[in-house]
Amino acid sequence: MASVEAPDVTGSAAELRRVREEEILQAALACFARFGMQKTTLQDVADAAGLSRATVYRYFPDRAVLIEAVTARAANDIYEQAAAAAARCHTLEEQIAAFVEVQVRVTIEQRARARIRAFDSDDVFLHTYLERVDESAQTRARFLEPYVEAARARGELRPDVTDAEVREWISVAMCSMIIWPSGTFFDAEDPASISRFFARNICRGIIA
Repeated sequence: MASVEAPDVTGSAAELRRVREEEILQAALACFARFGMQKTTLQDVADAAGLSRATVYRYFPDRAVLIEAVTARAANDIYEQAAAAAARCHTLEEQIAAFVEVQVRVTIEQRARARIRAFDSDDVFLHTYLERVDESAQTRARFLEPYVEAARARGELRPDVTDAEVREWISVAMCSMIIWPSGTFFDAEDPASISRFFARNICRGIIA
């Protein structure tokens, strides 16, 4: 008798978890847009997802974990869009400008959807953000690696600065542009003006 292959229960469970987490994240984003991040509860998210609160707790045991997951999703979206924008550029300065424009534009859109303003006070969101600062900087530096290496190969970079220094400098500066208020030479609500100002000035220290 031919043996019957057992169903891939592990794979099915993993796919179900992925789908359920996606449903909850989308529900959370909808709730942030409707109620604001500060007022959204896990019960609100459960209702929006059509799930029980116990099910939401199974995947996201508290509000902080859910906000961290939403933050991570937002970061991935930014990197995907930044890579697509950079593909149309030819120099590191142009690529940095593209990265910054995408980062600022998406951040503004996310704040608007979640009803988050720069002066809003949300202890959970702030704690999550501060916890992720170092991790985000390291992730951003890794993302920049192939672009910096390509710029080095094109002879764009100063010989007295290492690739690691270039990546760290760009990463730190990009982080500051997320929360920086408007200045004399750029408008914090205008991604294009920020990208031009940022790319021109950061490249003065690294371009040959």
